[in-house]
Formats: sequence, structure tokens, C-alpha cells
Amino acid sequence: MKFTPSVTAFAVTAIAATAATGAVVVAGPAGATPAQVAKAAPYAKPGPYAAGVTTLSLDDRKVEVWYPATKSSVQGKTRDSYYIRDWLPPGIQQLLGKVNPPFRTDAYRAVPAAKGAFPLIVFEHGFGGYRDQSTFLTTHLAQWGFVVASPDFLERGLAAQLGGAPATPKPGLQVFDETVAAVRTASAAKRGPLSGRVKSGKLGITGHSASVAGTIFDDVEDFCEVGNQVQDTFQLCTTTIDGYTEI
Repeated sequence: MKFTPSVTAFAVTAIAATAATGAVVVAGPAGATPAQVAKAAPYAKPGPYAAGVTTLSLDDRKVEVWYPATKSSVQGKTRDSYYIRDWLPPGIQQLLGKVNPPFRTDAYRAVPAAKGAFPLIVFEHGFGGYRDQSTFLTTHLAQWGFVVASPDFLERGLAAQLGGAPATPKPGLQVFDETVAAVRTASAAKRGPLSGRVKSGKLGITGHSASVAGTIFDDVEDFCEVGNQVQDTFQLCTTTIDGYTEI
């Protein structure tokens, strides 16, 4: 799937327009009206912040977290890079030998966060993916004032499709819950780049491919069932938990 600035801009607009009321699921720009596309246009450009990045650890996997940073804090810094082979099973890595090209992102590792508290978004990668797969979007969201957490869903990730599935798989909703808890714990800590930077009661979900078809809507339905207001997954559903809203 090819992503264009208008797709990214629409996602940012949809999140920004609803984050103030609670959590939001962004399902993509399908069916967007010309007026919505025009409103999204400013978000196609980089936001007022730079993007910082840090890595958190769950008990069996990692979570990449991007956050707003001041542009002055990244001057003279080198952009963060990752290596796709890190998500491959050891046997496949051996076949590649020394081939290990870096992928440079638009984020800067461990720089100080900008002042203020920001809404949290969880990004869920798709089938055969990995937590860094969509840095074009996650860094862009951070530049527009969001903390974005992306865990590895090892059960459907790249390694799992090549024979490296986890020994003890977890349901997607459990990974989501553990990710949110880890980020909020980091925000509550006295030190660290995320200290005091996550706004309480503000939570969004976005994702790619299999995450939208499965985990994301499962997450939404679980929240909606708690509020006893279950509706079709493409209809609005507001619950008693954090004003959770699905669009």
C-alpha cells in the first residue's frame, strides 16, 4: 500500500479533531469528503515539534515510543535508525551474512521532550510487520503533539511468518493493555524522556492492515461492551471508560 501526504494528513486531522474528547480509532481516509481533505492539508507538512524516540520493555517484547521534542533540542543530532534484520529469526539473519542496511527515521533518540502533557496513541502494526514499520506516520504524529507507542505484536509479526513465533503468545488486547500501562508508568516516573508527558484520560488507536481488521476493533468492542453501548464497528460508540470513541 502506498501512503501519500494526504493519507497521513487525514489521519492526523481525524486524531486531532477527536482527541480532546477521549480516545479515537482512526480507520483511514476512505470516503473522505473534499472538505475533509482540504481541512487536512496543513497537517501534510511537518508539525511544530521535532520527534524524539525511546524504547520501553514489556516482559517479552519491546515498545517504541515517539514523543514531541523541541526543534532546538535536535539541532546537530543524528536521526535515529533501525535495522529490519533485527526482527528476523536467527537462521534468516545468518543467511543474510553482513547485509544489514539501516533505515533512517525522522526521530531523534533520547532527546528531552517538549514541555507539556500530550495525548497517547497506540499504533498497531499489521500481519508480517514490526513496531518500527510505519515511522513515516508515528514520527509525523509526534511532530503534531502526540505521544505514539508501538509494541511488537510478535504473534503476527515478521519473525512469526518466517518460523520465529513466540513460545508463549499473547492476545492482542493484552499487548495493548500492557503497552498503555508501560507508557503511563514511564510518564509517572520522576526521570526519563516521558516523565510527565502523557496526558491522562486521552487515548487513541491507529494501525495498519491486520491490526485494523482484528485487534483494534476487538479493543473497541471490549470497551464498548463494558459501557453496554455496543454498536456496529463503523458506527460511533461512546463508553464510560475515558470517553472512548470509535469512528
